[in-house]
Amino acid sequence: MRRTHVGSFLLSEAFSLEALESLQRADSFAALDGCLRPIDAALGHIPLLKLPESSGFYLRQGQAVLVPNAPCDGMVRVALETGEFLGLGEVLDDGRIAPRRLVVSER
Repeated sequence: MRRTHVGSFLLSEAFSLEALESLQRADSFAALDGCLRPIDAALGHIPLLKLPESSGFYLRQGQAVLVPNAPCDGMVRVALETGEFLGLGEVLDDGRIAPRRLVVSER
């Protein structure tokens, strides 16, 4: 048996270790970056909420934020309107989104 995919990750889109090492030896870091998937690629089954920068600021500080038209319950992926992935949030009983697992990024 051979596994051809795991979730949204397909074997046909994978890179061999030899190919990656070859790019590294050639100092082709831009090409290596092109081999990477977005940080939230494995979370595509979780709804995505895009926040304005102001709400993102408060979420990064650990505060729950109110997001219009958010799901009523469960976990959500949270990103800024610019596309920057912030992490995972959980919908609280009052409808606000509370941070649960945030990703630290360089600013």
